[in-house]
Amino acid sequence: RKFHEYEFDIDSAVHGGEIYNWLHALLKNKKYDRIIHFIQKTNETLDNLAKGKIKAKIYGQQKSEWYSYKKENFHKHLDKIFDNDLLQLEKSDDTINLLEFYLSLYTGKDIKTIEQIATLFSSWDLKEKSIRLYNLCLDKLVNEEKPKVKARINKKLAELTA
Repeated sequence: RKFHEYEFDIDSAVHGGEIYNWLHALLKNKKYDRIIHFIQKTNETLDNLAKGKIKAKIYGQQKSEWYSYKKENFHKHLDKIFDNDLLQLEKSDDTINLLEFYLSLYTGKDIKTIEQIATLFSSWDLKEKSIRLYNLCLDKLVNEEKPKVKARINKKLAELTA
């Protein structure tokens, strides 16, 4: 319902962070397909606002660059929808689809959620997916001085590839 109120002003919900709360609520209620739908709809709406195909209805129209920036910002902070509930997810095609979809969009630098998904995939016997994500974490850390984090991830990789 809230999403529809902001449908043409979704940049405001992204800017204020409300959208992550809405998506998190859907996660808690296991509405994984709705999360994917609303993320896709958010991206589509931000693209249409940027191109001038639709106009903001509640707040004033912004410049095209604003909407592009908000879309980038949205993808960087998608990990907020998982909060502390990620490791409680149960294996199903829907959860795997949601997590893969999240991973395809996330552009943030923080690896915490990616590492947690890798661990979750490992516990679900999705070894190849888990290895790919641990390697992604290491790639994101390549220029970072985090020897303990790198050692932890390398240990998890070694256990999977032993």
